[in-house]
Amino acid sequence: MAKRSKSDAFLRQAQIKEETGRQQNVSWWRLRLNQMTDEERLQELIMNGKLEKIELTKKQVTPDRKREIEKFRLISTSIEEARFAEIGRMLTGWLREVRGIGDSPRHTVTAKEGASQLATILGKEVNNLDFDDGWIVIKDEGGQKRVGPDRMPEVFTYLIGELKPSDDDLYRCARGKFLQLRESSQIDLEWPPLPPEEEV
Repeated sequence: MAKRSKSDAFLRQAQIKEETGRQQNVSWWRLRLNQMTDEERLQELIMNGKLEKIELTKKQVTPDRKREIEKFRLISTSIEEARFAEIGRMLTGWLREVRGIGDSPRHTVTAKEGASQLATILGKEVNNLDFDDGWIVIKDEGGQKRVGPDRMPEVFTYLIGELKPSDDDLYRCARGKFLQLRESSQIDLEWPPLPPEEEV
């Protein structure tokens, strides 16, 4: 029996009961999404990109207590060159913890945890301000990218070319990158190529 979403399964279950008068369990599935990351791309950004600044933000709850707003922001463009290697290790550490590589258990680093680590680089006085969010701004050939524990998608945006690709070219590029990352991410999923006649 084909598996379906939980809501569809319950609807099918009710339909079967109405048609046959019998209760029958219907299999269903639940999607669990995990971030797919590309350590090679991150290392390329660290090695070739220009570290422009570190930004940290402090938030506060609105008087009606319905949402959070930014209370203030600290921007530092004076980063000691001696700390660049440490920052690179920090970024790699965030990535490795998300993927559970080596001795790093699978763990999603929170924005607040990342902000605390970045604040430590800027000094004890800064860390005492207890920031809620933070990121590093790095510039490469694709423009500025904000890199933080919850901002990795900006890193993993791949430049295909200067012009808009055709649907087929986009499909091939996306499939090629997926196949490259599939093994390291331990994903058991097939992505079929385009039919031979469309590859011409």
